[in-house]
Order: sequence, then structure tokens, then C-alpha cells
Amino acid sequence: MEKLNPRAVLLAGLAVMVGLWWYFKPAPTAPAGTYQETKDSPDVAKLPKQPMQGRINVLPPSAKKKTGLPQAVQDDPGKHVVDTAQFPIGYQPFTAVAIYDEKSGDVQLAARSDPLPWLAAERRSYARLGYGVKSRTGMVGQLAVGVNVVQTKALHVGGSAELFTDGTGYAGAHVEYQW
Repeated sequence: MEKLNPRAVLLAGLAVMVGLWWYFKPAPTAPAGTYQETKDSPDVAKLPKQPMQGRINVLPPSAKKKTGLPQAVQDDPGKHVVDTAQFPIGYQPFTAVAIYDEKSGDVQLAARSDPLPWLAAERRSYARLGYGVKSRTGMVGQLAVGVNVVQTKALHVGGSAELFTDGTGYAGAHVEYQW
């Protein structure tokens, strides 16, 4: 049996990663400061909504401008901001729920962490400049780029390339665990 060519193995692995990413390609993320329509939680997506008698406390109309809602919402006197919440940025998906208190008329937002997906495409990239010590050549600078393309629970599969000021480099695939 002939020895496997490392470049062929690397190219085959790269082709598989690109194919998986293309098949499970994630939707592009919205730019910061842009509101996006959300979809209902799968837990309640098929439940019918029912009308309710009572009152709901709302924030003043200036809240629509202060929160940067689209101009169409700001101009519509029939639309009101009932509550807001700010969630920390993270890699964990979450579901937000608005809860109406019939006694007080207040609406409160609550959030819960959702399970990590069994299989999903991701598009997390990085570029890094560094300076450190290599065991055989001493002090070196580093330029690195990488991307993760597939996620299964807390494992992320991707590729990376690194160049060092001592003239060496690295290119390869990786599996990393994130917490």
C-alpha cells in the first residue's frame, strides 16, 4: 500500500468542509444596529393567538426613536414599544419571550438559552497578529487567518493558515471545543 500524500488528504478535507458549509450555509447576519424580524419559538409556533381584554402599559412615543426602530414604525401612531431588553452577545442561541401581566398592565421580556445544534453551518472567521516564542527558532511574529464552517454541539470544524517571520508556515484543518 502506498503512503498517503499529506497534501491530497488536506485538499480532500478542505473540499469536504467547503461542501458541508455550502450545503448548510448560514443566513448572513444583519449589520449591527439593524432590527430583524424574528420567528416564533418552535415550542409555541403552532398555537393560535387569542384576543385579551385589558390594558397594556407602553413606553412614550420617543422610545421608538431612541431605540432606532425603522422609520415606518416610528411614524405609525398605532405601534407602541411595550418593553425592551438587551442580551449579552454569545455563541449560545436563545429564545426571548414577552410576558404580559394582566394585573399591572406591564410587559416583561425573559430569555432562555436554547440547546446547541447537532449539526449547523457557521461562519466565524478570525485574523490574528501575534508575537511569541517557537521552541526551535526563538522569538517570531505570526500572521494567522482561520474560519469555522461546521458546528456540532460545542465542537467547531474549520481550517486555518499561519505564517511566521522565521519563514515557516502552517495550513490545516481543525476541530475545536468552545466553552
